[in-house]
Amino acid sequence: MRIAISPGRRRASFLRVLGIGCGVVALLLIGSCVYLALNFRRLSAEMAREMIMAVIEASDLPADQQARLTAQVDRVVEDFKARRVSFVQLGEIARHLAEGPFMPLAELEAAHRHFVGDSGMTVEEKETAALEFQRFSRAVAEGRVSHEDVRIVLRPYVSNAQAYGSPLSTSSRSDWEPPVFRIDVTAEERAALIASLEARASAVGVPAEPYQVDYAVLLSRSIDDVLAGRAAPSSVSPAVDFAEPTQAPEPVEEVVGWDPGDADPTER
Repeated sequence: MRIAISPGRRRASFLRVLGIGCGVVALLLIGSCVYLALNFRRLSAEMAREMIMAVIEASDLPADQQARLTAQVDRVVEDFKARRVSFVQLGEIARHLAEGPFMPLAELEAAHRHFVGDSGMTVEEKETAALEFQRFSRAVAEGRVSHEDVRIVLRPYVSNAQAYGSPLSTSSRSDWEPPVFRIDVTAEERAALIASLEARASAVGVPAEPYQVDYAVLLSRSIDDVLAGRAAPSSVSPAVDFAEPTQAPEPVEEVVGWDPGDADPTER
């Protein structure tokens, strides 16, 4: 026997099912929001750690440096999750890294790979070039020269000289670009680059000996400076006048963030 169901009852059943479905979705959304709110620190810290670790693992740094860098990253991540490091301090650590020697050192390392690694230089020429890159990198790491000085050295050998050469002292760095190295550099130009590195390293008293940048120490120093309330490193003026005058960066306007777990900023 077939039982006829009126259109009204069908609509009522459909609405009940729809109501249950919407209710489930709403509960899921509310639950997700609550979970994110309660676990925001942990999730954001773990996502940041994954991105940083991908960079470290993709690098060709020695295994001991990779291990010590990982330890420093884990130190900050765990302190952040435990609220021993605030959002503001995390931003300050990022600013220290951006305004410290990491960027110019990365540019010099990339230049060394581009101009020396795959070049037709002899083994002896490559060893000499590597030494001069190491000496100038040491000058950067020790604060004897600034990021501006690195740009002065590399600017003739990049294809985006106008963007890469825009002053870092401007209030906004949004139009600044990393160097895109030329592929048409001649042997004479490469020799001139090496000679420039040698002259500038010698001018600030860097000894002619091999040097390995210790990125783990630099990262640890930046973290310690922030947690101790010390100011971010500034661009250092060279000890001697180079081919072009350098400009000290203007103060960067700080944007203070609010940690959802902290007190209401209006009550401070």
